[in-house]
Amino acid sequence: TIYVVPLEPSTRTCPGGAPAVWRSENGGDSWKRRTAGFPKKDSFFTVLRDAMTIDETKSPALYLGTTTGQLWIGRDGGEQWECLYDSLPPINCVKSAVV
Repeated sequence: TIYVVPLEPSTRTCPGGAPAVWRSENGGDSWKRRTAGFPKKDSFFTVLRDAMTIDETKSPALYLGTTTGQLWIGRDGGEQWECLYDSLPPINCVKSAVV
């Protein structure tokens, strides 16, 4: 499974201010846009290349961090997204670990 967060090339923000995660389950031959839980418009954040990770524990989830200090969790393979924190410093990297 491949996940991508597309960004506008000139501004490096979400196209049209509507964030989405694109998911492919066949090596990139086809893609599905996942937006449930994300703002529908006027959300111009950036996700850097190391700011998305997969937690493959008992309850797998995806996490992405934004340069505007938001930490998002995607459940059910990224079908549904929820903002966990929205006032952190800019997030450059996200990693998951079992402690």
